[in-house]
Amino acid sequence: MAAKVVERLEVVEVKDQMTLKDDDGQEIKLYRIDNPHVDGMLMGHVVKGNVVWVTDLWSPTPTATKNPNAESVATALKKFGITGATMAGGHGANGKQADLEAVMAQK
Repeated sequence: MAAKVVERLEVVEVKDQMTLKDDDGQEIKLYRIDNPHVDGMLMGHVVKGNVVWVTDLWSPTPTATKNPNAESVATALKKFGITGATMAGGHGANGKQADLEAVMAQK
């Protein structure tokens, strides 16, 4: 039986935001966002492709409605200066940041 190689991992808290870079300079920014769903929720932003990933708070679907979770995503995007992004929902749906803005414009 071959011996297992165990690597040490470091768990790091994201207090507000953190940037990860690979050897090619690609950046993923992680943002901790206030929301009513769960404490410590992170939103990821792949900078080069301008893709934002968030799960459970908002899914870019035609039936999306304005609610406190979606509002928290919109607030975070504004806070961190993200515009024109493609939104990748954690449950499989993708859309544009403009779709979320349209939902936020609902009364």
